[in-house]
Amino acid sequence: MADKVLLTGISGWIAKHTAIDLLNAGYDVLGTVRNNTLIEQTKETISQYASIDKLSFTELDLLKDDGWNEAAQDCKYIMHLASPFPFKVSNNRNSLLAPAVDGTLRVLNAGLNADVEQFIVTSSIAAMFRKPIRSNPYSFDENDWTDENCEKIKKGYYKKNKMGNS
Repeated sequence: MADKVLLTGISGWIAKHTAIDLLNAGYDVLGTVRNNTLIEQTKETISQYASIDKLSFTELDLLKDDGWNEAAQDCKYIMHLASPFPFKVSNNRNSLLAPAVDGTLRVLNAGLNADVEQFIVTSSIAAMFRKPIRSNPYSFDENDWTDENCEKIKKGYYKKNKMGNS
């Protein structure tokens, strides 16, 4: 039996690529979606690059406890990639930070309850995107991080939640 990975936010761009790599490496992947209507399109995309025989889905909400412990059962690893990414930014800071912070805690607790071996939390390029003086084009590496004092960042709650600020 292959090792099982709980992959949160599987319908997202980075998570789809992660799922493809995991499936091609032989892992069983249980992907979380916030809405079941995202499953077919996600399957269709992933199936172009990997067999989906070891892929399954569960609908879970980062703001609700329901289902997280069950999803983490029998998983050796959890890769937490889910985070809200709205196309229109709300003035309500909590609309992004609550799912990011509380959701991450829910997933962590589910992993602890299931005795997962390893827990991986990812961020996104948004955490290193804004820096005042950069040449164009610019290559990013592990030394690049967003300047938290940049005025554009102070208003960008998605970027702040990906940088771990609350």
